[in-house]
Amino acid sequence: MCFPKYAMRLVLSGICLAWSMAQLGAATLSRLTLDDMINQSTSIVRARISGSYAAQRGQIIYTFYQAQVTGQWKGGTQFAVEIAVPGGTLDGARQTFPGTPQLNEGKEYVFFLWTSKSGLTQIIGLTQGLFDVTVDSGGISTVSRGATSNSMLDPRTGQLVKDGPIQMQVKDFGVRIATTLGKGATN
Repeated sequence: MCFPKYAMRLVLSGICLAWSMAQLGAATLSRLTLDDMINQSTSIVRARISGSYAAQRGQIIYTFYQAQVTGQWKGGTQFAVEIAVPGGTLDGARQTFPGTPQLNEGKEYVFFLWTSKSGLTQIIGLTQGLFDVTVDSGGISTVSRGATSNSMLDPRTGQLVKDGPIQMQVKDFGVRIATTLGKGATN
């Protein structure tokens, strides 16, 4: 069977439209290496989530997480930090954003944070700057994060790249941060 040209264009346009619509639900992130995050963050902390609330800034609803700092590698000394994550529910309205992490009360994480001039502190690179902390039966603490499922671009080449998981012991993590910052390990 032979399709007229306009029918073929219609089919191809439909396929392109469907593909474009599928992409709307995904975020494209600029891939950050561990060293990029170390250098670009304003603070790097190990902290336990102690609560949260939602509030609106401009047109965006944020979930603000309170966290008690249990360790710090970069930034001024702080005992608590409030972290803004885009998305949340406020007065019956819900906003979601692809690539935003979900934090659990009582859980401990390592955060690569960036504070804007307006004072809003966020996780750098969304899920890229968030690491789970686990402690094994021998008392060894480990930080890890899985590969993000969002599309990523290499900022140097503009090419699509795949993210990979990161896992290491906290002591090695501290050494890596200190080495990248050019100072001795402190945590």
